[in-house]
Amino acid sequence: MHTDKFGQYRKFGLLRSASLVFIITLLIAGCTGANNSDVQLEDQIAAATSGLEVKLNECRGSLEIAQGSNAVLIETNALLIETNARLTSQLDAGKLDQLTAGADLKDRLSECEFLTRELEDETVGKQDQITELEMEIADYSIEIRSVLEEKHALIEKQQFALAEDDAVRFEMESLADEFAVEFEAEVSKGLVAYEITDRYVSVMLKNALLFKPGTVKVTGKGIGILRRVSGALQSLEDFQQWEITVAGHTDDIAPGKTLRRKYPTNWEMSQARAASVVRYLIKKEGFPPGFLGAMGYGQFRPVASNDTRQGRAKNLRIEITVVPIPKAEEKEQDSKAE
Repeated sequence: MHTDKFGQYRKFGLLRSASLVFIITLLIAGCTGANNSDVQLEDQIAAATSGLEVKLNECRGSLEIAQGSNAVLIETNALLIETNARLTSQLDAGKLDQLTAGADLKDRLSECEFLTRELEDETVGKQDQITELEMEIADYSIEIRSVLEEKHALIEKQQFALAEDDAVRFEMESLADEFAVEFEAEVSKGLVAYEITDRYVSVMLKNALLFKPGTVKVTGKGIGILRRVSGALQSLEDFQQWEITVAGHTDDIAPGKTLRRKYPTNWEMSQARAASVVRYLIKKEGFPPGFLGAMGYGQFRPVASNDTRQGRAKNLRIEITVVPIPKAEEKEQDSKAE
């Protein structure tokens, strides 16, 4: 009977340990997800910590019961030993009538010896339970401390990330404000447009501001425009935290016969114009080349219909997009810049 109870107890202890592992695993898996909100993080940590504390309290309650049972067993065992000794003494002294009470005395003595052995075994089992419970309590205490430390570390990481996000957002808004002030007149005429989203800031410049028709070289007027763009971009605190992409776009009219010798399609034409802008920013304005890129999209990303002259004029454009670089990529960019 005792062995069955003790086996059930051990099985229950293993189940509780498995539950603990599941709770901690769930906490770590849930909290490392990149997109969890602060509220979700706090809820997951609170649930895991609460679960561990419940298990710890269960262990403490079981320990108190086991210790109480053990104390009763020890006391009962002592009484049985005393009774056994007294009966043995009476039997040896011949104080009892062997004919009338001998058989009964022997039965009582055997029963006392049996109960004594059983209680001794039970006492050993309870001591083992107490030892195991004490170890479980110690383990749970360690795990709770570990979860709380993990909680504080994750909260600090979240707070640091939020602070960085706020700083990045502030710089993006400041850059958009710079574009708005610098190109107020051009914006009102539809020659310049700018955009800010959660992921980037961009400024769109119509080709008429930068190039003569059918050419890829930046004009004198275009250089003045790019200087103003450069001035706005200089508001960025650290270029190593940003990636600047210059993209060329065209309408759907293919290059003329003469141009096709050098630029067979609008892909090449748009790429060449973007590269001209990038070269100017690097050579004349001192931008680090490792953080600038040139791309050409030809006529395949229009912002207006190519069926009208006004629509084609809108599609002939240069877009300069500024994107914050994720922290994990900064070291790679540093090595490229070097």
